[in-house]
Amino acid sequence: MLFRSLVFMALGLFAFTANVNKFMEFKVVEQQFSPVGELSFSTLLIPGAENFGLALVILSTFLIIRFIARKINMDKNTYRILAIFITTSTGTLYWIINHLLRYQGSDVAITTVAAFGAIQTIVVVLTGFFMAGYLLHMANNFFFDIRGLFQSDI
Repeated sequence: MLFRSLVFMALGLFAFTANVNKFMEFKVVEQQFSPVGELSFSTLLIPGAENFGLALVILSTFLIIRFIARKINMDKNTYRILAIFITTSTGTLYWIINHLLRYQGSDVAITTVAAFGAIQTIVVVLTGFFMAGYLLHMANNFFFDIRGLFQSDI
């Protein structure tokens, strides 16, 4: 878990220093938070709520695929390929639906959210560890928000 945290923090630090947000169109939602409170909210609480929903989608997808595989006596390798592909697709679809209200009208933002959702779902499915996706989401939100807080101080 420590290794995953270090990897995701390194990726976030790279994105922070490389200033790779030139193609994104994120709108700031005004909240009644102090900067530290807003950073804590978006780093800790939002990923928890969204990732528990993703975990439910992944679990239910695996259970449905497993039930179908048992019914038709599916081959083990076929099951694995289908499980990875279908679970990644449903996780990405969940991520898009979950963010449609926040990023409505911006195809670039929805595409970015879809890519992030796919990567996060693949990480969770391949590692079998829910916290890997949660840490990835926490690092993403932290570095995105910290860049907005200190952007004017450069």
